[in-house]
Amino acid sequence: MELTIRVDDMPRRQSADAAVTLRQDGGPPRTNPRAGGQDFHMELPVNHGGQNVLEMEVEAARQELTLANTAPPWW
Repeated sequence: MELTIRVDDMPRRQSADAAVTLRQDGGPPRTNPRAGGQDFHMELPVNHGGQNVLEMEVEAARQELTLANTAPPWW
């Protein structure tokens, strides 16, 4: 499966890049620094039939007002 991700820092960019952490099916987290405002593509294996779960989190910016929109509520 191909996934396209873009990190937009609104209303203005606070840093040049951000760490994006992905976890597939509860496995170990994979963290990658990514430039803000640019699409990046990832290939993720689909190792089994049925439900496949992908969790994604973006690190907080230096002046982040809230983390409510950067991580799912169960993390």
